[in-house]
Amino acid sequence: MRQQTSRRMPLWVWALVLTLLLTCTAPAWASGGPSDPLERRLPSPTIGAVKESLRAPHAGGVTSRAVPSVSLAAETLTLESVADATVLEGRPTSNFGETADMWVGYDESLEPYPQTARSLVRFDLSGLPPSAVIAKATLRLYLVNSWDYPNRVRTVTTYRPGGEWAETTVTWQNAPGPAEAYGSADVPHGAWAWYSFDVTELVRAWQAGTHPNHGIMVRGPEVSGDDSSRRGFGTRESDAPPQLVIEYGGVLRPVAFLPLVVKVAPQPAATATPTTTPVPSNIVYITQSGTKYHREGCHYLSGGATPVTCDWAIAHGYTACSVCKPECP
Repeated sequence: MRQQTSRRMPLWVWALVLTLLLTCTAPAWASGGPSDPLERRLPSPTIGAVKESLRAPHAGGVTSRAVPSVSLAAETLTLESVADATVLEGRPTSNFGETADMWVGYDESLEPYPQTARSLVRFDLSGLPPSAVIAKATLRLYLVNSWDYPNRVRTVTTYRPGGEWAETTVTWQNAPGPAEAYGSADVPHGAWAWYSFDVTELVRAWQAGTHPNHGIMVRGPEVSGDDSSRRGFGTRESDAPPQLVIEYGGVLRPVAFLPLVVKVAPQPAATATPTTTPVPSNIVYITQSGTKYHREGCHYLSGGATPVTCDWAIAHGYTACSVCKPECP
């Protein structure tokens, strides 16, 4: 009878089988899969960023580091009045700084006649960033009452007050007179709505220090007799206080980086070689009170300058300096 015999498999065969199994089941990172340890999460490049390329001294991989750029943010600041009052020619020593409305025009609806009516309103600009480049400033007033013939439309105009005034003490006798005029609006009788007045140049003058901030004077037609009329607007004591809406740019804001996954191949060890990406050529410079845009270093910028993009400068009415001749793409 034959006997069944068995032979032990040599150890070298077992070692070969084990090697083959390990090769077939290698982890994902060993074949360059999605978990490859050489991947880096790098910030996305941004306009104006200064970048340097660094190499690890021990052949790891190339990493990039970006310095945040800046954006010339376009923003809007809406302010409510901090002081407002009416002065009446027919009540020359009376103060009307705490009423819920302020009048303009010429009123003959009361006895004795209030006569010429003018209003004063002031805003606090401390919330406006010092580097802001004002694109537009608008005074907004809400019509709350009027005295006039049906369907009549009257022009209301804004002015720079010629001096200081205080809300609780200003009267017709001590009120400043009007200086130069600014924006106007046509206000129909009884049309309850917001009305807008362009005061951009006045607010720029406040910011630049050309004129002190004594607020804004508002006047209507100051005609007596059959053609007299009056408009009344809400004050800060009402539900519709005066507003100053300032649109501005030029404020430097950090640009958030977006994550970008980059796979970097191993590199031989080498000495770090910093490189820089130049600031793009579409950045020009403007001044607070000028109307031109300039190259960096132009002698017209000696009083200070704000960087803006070419598109922003052109869109807001700036033109190229004839001396430094900046080029916009």
